[in-house]
Amino acid sequence: MRTVLTRMRDAVTVLSAELAARGRGEPTEFAECVDFLEDLAKRTCPGLPAQAGPSAQEVTAAILADPGIARAAAAALEHVPG
Repeated sequence: MRTVLTRMRDAVTVLSAELAARGRGEPTEFAECVDFLEDLAKRTCPGLPAQAGPSAQEVTAAILADPGIARAAAAALEHVPG
């Protein structure tokens, strides 16, 4: 949803700039709409909380450092669909 609202905001911004470049409007004519879309994205799409646990780099380092962890990771990946 955030991507949709961000793309809509970007489209309105580009449209406003294009219209202004052609002398058919003011550059700030759509500012209220742009602000609304940005505010809507912030209200409806809050950021995700920080991930608890090891980072991807830490997991990779553990797999590379310990053959037992590497085997366990490979076994777990065999059960991942797709």
